[in-house]
Amino acid sequence: MAYCLGQIFAPKGEPSNLRFTRCFINFDTETQLNLKLKNFIDAMRASMIGRDEEIETITLALVAREHCCLIGDPGTGKSFVVGNAIKAMSATNFQILMTVFTTPEEVFGPYKLTPLQQDQYVRNLSGRACEAEIFFADEAFKSSSAILNSMLTMMQERSFDNGGKRIKCPLRTMIAASNELPEPGLLDAMYDRFILRRLVKPLPKPMRRQLLTAKFPAVTPVCTVADFDQAHTAAMALPVRSDTLDTFEKIWGLLEQKGIKIGDRRAAKAISVAKAAAYIDGANAVRIEHLSCLCDVFWTSIDEIAEVKSIVLRESNPDEIVLNEYAEAIATFDENFTATLKDKYAMSNALAKMQCVLENCATLKQSPKRDAVAEAAQGMHDRFTSALSGQSVETIKRLRAMTEARRRQLADQSA
Repeated sequence: MAYCLGQIFAPKGEPSNLRFTRCFINFDTETQLNLKLKNFIDAMRASMIGRDEEIETITLALVAREHCCLIGDPGTGKSFVVGNAIKAMSATNFQILMTVFTTPEEVFGPYKLTPLQQDQYVRNLSGRACEAEIFFADEAFKSSSAILNSMLTMMQERSFDNGGKRIKCPLRTMIAASNELPEPGLLDAMYDRFILRRLVKPLPKPMRRQLLTAKFPAVTPVCTVADFDQAHTAAMALPVRSDTLDTFEKIWGLLEQKGIKIGDRRAAKAISVAKAAAYIDGANAVRIEHLSCLCDVFWTSIDEIAEVKSIVLRESNPDEIVLNEYAEAIATFDENFTATLKDKYAMSNALAKMQCVLENCATLKQSPKRDAVAEAAQGMHDRFTSALSGQSVETIKRLRAMTEARRRQLADQSA
């Protein structure tokens, strides 16, 4: 059973390779553990609309046990999607909204009075970040340097210095949300530890009506942290094929040629993310196409996103770029549908374009993304056929279904 992530219609103004990027989490291996992860994704997708890629990014972070950051304008649902993830996996968590006035005591706990009288700085860690399995820091980059320095050790080593003793923290993943990227300099070390970064955009226009009218169910626990721990162990044990490593090194080199620097630590962590993608896909090894998840790993500034996605997708999954272009064409036809109806030549041209998309999709490697694009192209084809013929869309669909059934029948008879 395949599980499709992503949507065709993305906000206007983005390059085609930014529309409809990664597209699938595959559960062909029907293990109980995979089903639990599927339930996790299902619960989150049912609770919101248009955030499939953000859900995928968080799922990758949880399986890879890496940290992730959601960056976007206020009101785009960053905190909402993180909160739903925490609810769906029933994790012990600590959540806080950071400001320039947030103190270390609010994050790590106040000093205990008795040890303080003996000149010992021991914090009461109960109920604070050091005891959380998931740490959600909203507006994380606005915190003070005192907090940031303590966070670095937690994020990298999963430990915390308390009263001269280094204690282990149960932290699996830290998720940050921010309205803006941090200023270069002081926060570079912390920002670099967020291996997965996702730019969150407002919902595209075709989804706004559903956002206003749909009733989304509340999220309830469907899996546990232990499930993700097992997934992490299994994912990290997956082998990486040699051709995948060759492609990884090629991507790394091409990005460096474009002036996009990738540190050794980030490169090593990127392999862990690719292993998580392969595990979620139900694969028994990391294949080249699993490197497409690195679109969220290798960029640092907003200006680098388009270049990173272009290079990563071109080398790891060329079909993605073709499907992105088709998705953009379908979105354009959808947006200009009413205007196109006034020109029969434009309608005929659009109909031919959709037919071409359908025929070309049939030659591409099967994937949920390809199927989604083909389905959207068929829907647009039916709409234009309906407008040209004067028949309803339902009639067009019924006639097409009858024709396809007859074609299959004749094929069976000839065989």
